[in-house]
Amino acid sequence: MDLFRDAEKYVGASLEIKNRPETRLHLSHILHRSCQTDKAIQTLTEAIEKFPENGSLKLFLAEVYAEKGDVGGMKKMYKQILHYDSNNIEALTEIAALAFEENLPEVAMKYYRRLVQVWRTRHGIFVGWLMTYD
Repeated sequence: MDLFRDAEKYVGASLEIKNRPETRLHLSHILHRSCQTDKAIQTLTEAIEKFPENGSLKLFLAEVYAEKGDVGGMKKMYKQILHYDSNNIEALTEIAALAFEENLPEVAMKYYRRLVQVWRTRHGIFVGWLMTYD
């Protein structure tokens, strides 16, 4: 536990020197690992307000909400991620799974179709890239 406190202190000092989203993400990881989930959520929400385009912050906040059991918060974060990055595979998969669990198969199929489209696009680019290096 002392290591977590030391890490929190050092990352907090780094945050005072230069305010970056990666530093806030590291701080929230430390807080989450040291069982300070509410403080980690608070840190992440403040970071998202400052850096709304950063997807890593939103992904980790969605994971924290999932571990906490807050389905509404998790769904909100994944939808925000898709607003900025419509090809995010993790967000597409999680929203589709949540829709399926909520007995909304039409909505789930919409997201699964999008997931297949993203996979086909990325797979096609990768295969095309490999074909150039015969």
